[in-house]
Amino acid sequence: MLSLNITIDHETLVQYLCPRLNLSNAQLAIRKLQDRDLKIVQILTPISVCLLDKNDIEQVMELCFTQFPRTKLSHEDFISALVEYYIDFNDWFRPPPPPPLSPLSPPSPPPYH
Repeated sequence: MLSLNITIDHETLVQYLCPRLNLSNAQLAIRKLQDRDLKIVQILTPISVCLLDKNDIEQVMELCFTQFPRTKLSHEDFISALVEYYIDFNDWFRPPPPPPLSPLSPPSPPPYH
């Protein structure tokens, strides 16, 4: 991207760069992007969104509340990713519904005592 003289904007970060980053250590990924003259304000939201997409809320909390607590996030992207994470999380922990009762089968008799 640098050799093509492309400006890295928010959309480029969200759609192309962050999904391809190794985010097992998000702080290291942020440092590498900062070495390329990107500001933390530009980086934090896209990386947080990608981490939420990967269900890694622990790193998101570490970045947003411990490492960079004063950095503002782009609320549109972050809120929608957080809602998707919440829905996925609840679907994962929700027990499956019971099988439906067949309308043709008679009710089972009560147990004899």
